[in-house]
Amino acid sequence: MTTWGNESDYLYFLPRILELSDESVFFCDLEITFGKIMMAGFKDWPAKEQNAVRDFISAKLEDTVQATDPDVELTDSILCSASLLLEDITPLLNKLDTIAPQFKFTYAMRCGNLVKRELINNFWSTSNPNYPRVITWMYGAPQATLKTS
Repeated sequence: MTTWGNESDYLYFLPRILELSDESVFFCDLEITFGKIMMAGFKDWPAKEQNAVRDFISAKLEDTVQATDPDVELTDSILCSASLLLEDITPLLNKLDTIAPQFKFTYAMRCGNLVKRELINNFWSTSNPNYPRVITWMYGAPQATLKTS
């Protein structure tokens, strides 16, 4: 869509693009792939097609986290990509807590900056409503600061 073709062309190739992404042989960031899905009008797609993409995200996240050696950066890429399409990724974060309770600590250490309470992946947008959800999931609610007079 940004090089050639239109939404219909992209949708035609999307199953193969996701298949290659799942096999980790596609040399394109998931965030770019999912950004193009948004450009293709994801929110207006039929429910069946939206659910297929959501199922892909959920399965890819679960497979990645439950691997013998979980790929933390890929997990971040999946969450960031999901945040583009899903209004609220809290169910995915809850799923992570259920299937890999200690994972969020590794994720926070590798993908976040505790001092600044931010994510280090440049694809994350602080204006995305899912961004603070991930920050709160990683670090907990911000502590109130005491004012001294």
